[in-house]
Amino acid sequence: MPDATAPFVGNFDPVTGSTILINEAIEFDITDNLDQIQNEFVWVSYPDGSTEVIFDGAVFTAPFVTNSKREAITNGFHYKVRRFQGWPASPTIKAKAIDQDGNESPNP
Repeated sequence: MPDATAPFVGNFDPVTGSTILINEAIEFDITDNLDQIQNEFVWVSYPDGSTEVIFDGAVFTAPFVTNSKREAITNGFHYKVRRFQGWPASPTIKAKAIDQDGNESPNP
C-alpha cells in the first residue's frame, strides 16, 4: 500500500512570525514518516512581497551556499540557513517537500 502521509516541514527556530535579526540563522526540519523524501524546495518571503530561492531542489543558491547547510537526520533533513551579507528584512522561510509517493507537504 502506498504511503499517504505528506512530509512534515517544521521545528522552526526562531519560530515562524518572529523578528529575524540581520545575521541570524534560521533552522528547520523536513521529515517524512517513511524516510522517502524525493525533493525539497526552500525559499524566503520578505515583508515587501519579494521572494528569494534558498534551495532549488538540488543545491543552495548563491546568497546562501556559503553560510547554509543541509544535514541528514532521522527520516529527513535539518536545514540551517544564513544569508551572505545578512537578511535585508525580516524574512519568512517557506519550504515544500515531496515524497516518493507524490505526497506534498502543505502549502506554506
